[in-house]
Amino acid sequence: ITHKGETKIRSACLGRSIIFNIFDPTSFDPWLNNPGGRYLSANFCKPGTEFNFEFNYFPATNRKKIMDFLDSIPQGTFVTARMILDPPHDSAQSRFWKNDTLLFGQGKSLFHSLFNQGFYDLDSLNKPRTFFFMFKKDDSTSFKPFSQMSNGTLDRLFVSMFPETTDTLATVQSPWMGPAQKWEEALWNLKTFTTDSRSPSSLIKLWGQTPTGQKVLLGSWSGMQDQIDISVFDAAVYPFMQFEMISSNQYGYHPAQIDYWRLYYQPMPDGAISGNDYFTSNFERLVPGENELQLQLAFKNISAQWLDSTRADIMLIDESGNKTPIYSTILRPIFAGDTAILHMNKSINLPAGTYQMRININDGNSPREQQLFNNLAILQFTINGNPLPLRLLQFAAQKNVEKVDLTWRVAEAELLQKFDIEHSAQGAPFTRIGTISADNPSNGSYSFSHLDPANGNNTYRLMMILKDGTISYSPVRSVDFSKGSGVRMLPNPFNQYFTLQPADASATWQLKIMDANGRVVHTERGSGSKRIELNGKAAGIYWVEWQTASQKEIIKMIKQ
Repeated sequence: ITHKGETKIRSACLGRSIIFNIFDPTSFDPWLNNPGGRYLSANFCKPGTEFNFEFNYFPATNRKKIMDFLDSIPQGTFVTARMILDPPHDSAQSRFWKNDTLLFGQGKSLFHSLFNQGFYDLDSLNKPRTFFFMFKKDDSTSFKPFSQMSNGTLDRLFVSMFPETTDTLATVQSPWMGPAQKWEEALWNLKTFTTDSRSPSSLIKLWGQTPTGQKVLLGSWSGMQDQIDISVFDAAVYPFMQFEMISSNQYGYHPAQIDYWRLYYQPMPDGAISGNDYFTSNFERLVPGENELQLQLAFKNISAQWLDSTRADIMLIDESGNKTPIYSTILRPIFAGDTAILHMNKSINLPAGTYQMRININDGNSPREQQLFNNLAILQFTINGNPLPLRLLQFAAQKNVEKVDLTWRVAEAELLQKFDIEHSAQGAPFTRIGTISADNPSNGSYSFSHLDPANGNNTYRLMMILKDGTISYSPVRSVDFSKGSGVRMLPNPFNQYFTLQPADASATWQLKIMDANGRVVHTERGSGSKRIELNGKAAGIYWVEWQTASQKEIIKMIKQ
């Protein structure tokens, strides 16, 4: 366990055990168990184990020691638990712990002691695996209990926890903000506790960062001052800025708290690869040998500023990791909201195999952009030993009142096994919405109706699966179902959270947030306006699916 930036709490002395570490709720200092044996725990055996309270999880008498130890911990104290799993793995499953109620009485077992503190997925300890669990004793309101299981015995758990406490000294820094074309104004507001009879002293520092990464103090101001002109600082010299607050008070009283701090500036232009605006390729028709690689892909100016010419580089990576640059070009300058199209027609000799095409735009950050994470795309394609005989003759998507009718026709239908119909709303990753068997077609014709299209742009494609397992994709078709926005999500881009504001404040809604790979990272239910927290999630593009009983919308959000 790394505590306050220092790795001083280490692993086991016993093995086949659970190690508990106890932290003071104010100072976060760990309890000391030196020379060991407190609460009938094991003695410490090496540096780094003097903070551990370690107990074997077998037999039942040892599990009773753990129960008594947990009962003795004061309310409001932070507790971590790490399971050390060594063979044999008997007694390491929660079902054995539950059986201790036959010895100690109804609801009295190690399982129940941990479950009552918030370890609600403890039933998943049903095979050889380990866990990490952190809770605040008898207080799941101010700190939400956290648990994580390993998949098995070979993977390691890595967890970062950020419990909160009040202290008499506060030092806090903002994220780096920028890059800026021109700095304008800095604003901040500090709050104090009305119950304190003594006011804290507070200092606001403003740091600048040079293009080479050097950190320079630009100035310090009293926390009582809430506004300064920063236009005197050259954004070419300091393209990034950062706030720092230092506040102190006498023991027993509170430091100042940040209400907000803001930097106003003119941002850099920003572009993004936008396959939703335009994307075509011939990857599904490639065969071993000489090929003409064809790709057309949109790069969009998503800022309010003019974006100058940018360089696009394309590289192929084969199954052995060999990298081969195959194409470079200069894209034209782009007005705000406009797109430039990357065109590539490249003759190349490729054997059968799986390849990755890495498309990187403005890799050198010249001209400078606000963000570069959305300038990279990686496309995977496979060249099979046999050319694909399937021909898609026609594919159409048409709006029909409140649904979308899809129709298509193929040649060589006898080669097909099935069609998977895939759907994307507002550019979100494609998901399957239906499957049609290829058996007994009518003149090679098929149809499917999507009964629940999303508000806005709906995109469809077919995944065509042949009987030999070969897969091919159709071109995409789009149908607009704009019904007027039923919800707003602000700000966008956002840092740690955004606010959801439904047009109908009384409607009950459910929310699902997916990352750029389509993985669900957050779900929630509620009604009316609500602040949606995404603390700890990586910066990047997220797709927010908001749905009521009568409406569904998918909105692209950018976390900075």
